[in-house]
Amino acid sequence: MTVDDMQDLVRATTLAGVGEFITQMGADLNRWFRDVGIDPDLIGDQSNFVPYSAVAAVVARGARDLRIPDFGLRLSKVQDLSIMGPLAVLARNSPRVDTALHSFITYLYSYSPAISNELRTGPSTSSFEFDIQIRNVASPDQMVERAVGVILGMFQLLVGPDFCPTEVTFRHAPISPVPIYEQFFGSPVRFGCFANAVTFPTSLLVLRREGIDEVTRSMVLRMLEDTYRENLDDRIRELVRRLLPARRADLTDVAHTLAVHPRTLQRNLDNRGTSFGQIVEEVRKDLALELLAIPEMPLALVAHQLGYSEQSVLSRSCQRWFGTSPRRLRGRITSTIEVVPTD
Repeated sequence: MTVDDMQDLVRATTLAGVGEFITQMGADLNRWFRDVGIDPDLIGDQSNFVPYSAVAAVVARGARDLRIPDFGLRLSKVQDLSIMGPLAVLARNSPRVDTALHSFITYLYSYSPAISNELRTGPSTSSFEFDIQIRNVASPDQMVERAVGVILGMFQLLVGPDFCPTEVTFRHAPISPVPIYEQFFGSPVRFGCFANAVTFPTSLLVLRREGIDEVTRSMVLRMLEDTYRENLDDRIRELVRRLLPARRADLTDVAHTLAVHPRTLQRNLDNRGTSFGQIVEEVRKDLALELLAIPEMPLALVAHQLGYSEQSVLSRSCQRWFGTSPRRLRGRITSTIEVVPTD
């Protein structure tokens, strides 16, 4: 399983409204979903995940077969924040806009590790950005436009139904006539830009929201935080193990794969009394014991699998971890392995 395979997931709630929309357009919903390997019975199921790339294939087919270039934008109109599950509940009950946005960024993985959000703040304007973290997505521009349309709906929920962005930007070129975008977002829209983003006045970040349910917010936040803590270490360790041979097991690459900002990841580890460097050290130590137990594996290859450029680094690490050389440690390990006689 590749890193992309681990990321290529999204909660089946993302399909809410898609079936009705496709059916209204006269298409065969069940056939479309079967063709990409999605069980139609999973539509809207909070407890299950489907491949993000498969959802993208459905959206791409809609734009192509139905000849609707703004299919992604139209789809975002029939969906609302409820497709995000617990994240939607958390947003609705956040005391301020910035609290809601930071919650999205921190816990977005619970909805999909295939995508990411980032908040960039400035003195007068700020932007909420969206990006797809995996490759080989059919018509990614359609999925980006759908996502930015949903983000617009999120701001209208948080700020008020009359909210209009200062500006909307996309990385890709327009796939529909520009006036369609401007009418949809009610603001200037630019293409070929640095980020897919909704820009808004920074003053809105501290806007206090009324009518929130603090009990519900605390309950959902506790659930997400418990899940985050339980899964984070395992997910980081698995990624580090996979990325070590390519020498990509650094904080930036792992955070990017987890769809969080490196500072956010490090802050969460700091709060739990550990660090990214400590986790990498522990993974390397455990992996060294596993690989050294394979007598026929050359020490140079062991060093490579641990992400070291030279065998001498492996020697120094083994001395630090175990107080002996890799060769002597291998001798100890292999001498204790029970040999099972064969008939």
